[in-house]
Amino acid sequence: FGGILLPQASEQEAIRTINWALDLGVNFIDTARAYKDSETKIGKAVKGRRSQSILATKTVSREPKGALTDLETSPKELQTDLSIREMPKRADRVLRTG
Repeated sequence: FGGILLPQASEQEAIRTINWALDLGVNFIDTARAYKDSETKIGKAVKGRRSQSILATKTVSREPKGALTDLETSPKELQTDLSIREMPKRADRVLRTG
C-alpha cells in the first residue's frame, strides 16, 4: 500500500482505506516524510493493528542532520516505537561514486 496519495484524502477516508487494505491482507505500507501528513494518517490507521503491518518510510534529506530529524520524527508520526528503516529517495544520487 502506498501513502503518496493520502494527503489528498481526509483523515477519516485515509484511515478507512488503510483499514480496508489491511482487511484484504495487505501488510506492507510505504510512505515518506515528503508525503505531507501521510505518516500521521497511517499511524492513526494502524494503531491497534500494528502487528498486522510492515511500515516503510523514506527521507528526502540529503544531509545527515535532516535525515536524523526524519528518523526521529517518523516513528512518532507513525505511532510506533519499533525500529523503522528509513530509505533515502533516489539513493542512486546520494550514493553515486565519484
